Amino acid sequence: MGLHNELPVYKASYDLLLEIFQFTKDFSKDFKYTVGESLKNETIKLLTLIFRANSRTVRQRIEYLEKLETIKSSEEEINGIRLVVSSEDNRVQIFFPGIPEEEVRKELKSNGFRWAPSIGAWMRNISNHSIYIAKQILNNLKTQV
Repeated sequence: MGLHNELPVYKASYDLLLEIFQFTKDFSKDFKYTVGESLKNETIKLLTLIFRANSRTVRQRIEYLEKLETIKSSEEEINGIRLVVSSEDNRVQIFFPGIPEEEVRKELKSNGFRWAPSIGAWMRNISNHSIYIAKQILNNLKTQV
């Protein structure tokens, strides 16, 4: 995520502001302080809104990353199925000993897990919710067996 002044929309708006300043220099006195000032003020408001929106996005991303730091890597086995929480890979991984039943695969897919053939696991981005969902699915398997 770039800084606000690196965003194309910010650069275009800033260039527009510079053009307005150049353009309004040649306005007559009546228009310079009515239309010209209005154009300048609206463009400055636009630049301010772009800055604020980007700042909020950056703050939200920082908060999200700080929450992820609190999640520790772990590995446990539930009903013969290995559940790996990898904070290094930013993934929750479920390793089945064989191919799970169609119903289980549908449940995994409907909860955001995707099959990763390269490592032979069902994976999803790490979050407290994804860990909770994985444990729920595996515990439901335990009660069904």
